[in-house]
Amino acid sequence: MKGVFSLIKAFNIVAEKNLQVRLRLVGSGDIEGARRLVNPQFADRVDFVGFVPHERIADEIDAASFCVLPSYFENFSMAALEVLARRKALIYTERASGKELVEDGVNGFLVNSDDVVQIAEKMELLLSDADLRHRLAENGYEMCRSRFSTETIVPQMEQYYQSVIEKCRK
Repeated sequence: MKGVFSLIKAFNIVAEKNLQVRLRLVGSGDIEGARRLVNPQFADRVDFVGFVPHERIADEIDAASFCVLPSYFENFSMAALEVLARRKALIYTERASGKELVEDGVNGFLVNSDDVVQIAEKMELLLSDADLRHRLAENGYEMCRSRFSTETIVPQMEQYYQSVIEKCRK
């Protein structure tokens, strides 16, 4: 669970104002430690799913209104790319590769993983504005498709390998 402690603290803020909001946490980690951070009055609105096999991740993303990944560390931003490829609005970390993948306010939101209030504000914004959620999701999907689809990547890889071959021939 990536940045889950900050996410739960932000959820506590959001849940105070939004009586219907639920949080579904998918992933492994210190679930008991995370569970202790949930305000007891909101405990029935938080689902600790735990580890999910990769083949079920798409279903979890599709069931969400939006996804929040306030990670402290990311390798290659694969979780974020999966969210964007599924046309879901994303709140993502400004750390690691976040700034390389997300243009804040255009195809998602970037947050400081330690700034619980900022995370809560972005969550509230997406909860209250369906048009914004849709626009960020579509922009994220288009960025993902244009930069990371096989139609884009394969020719780039072919060109790179061809340049290596040419250098070796010299």
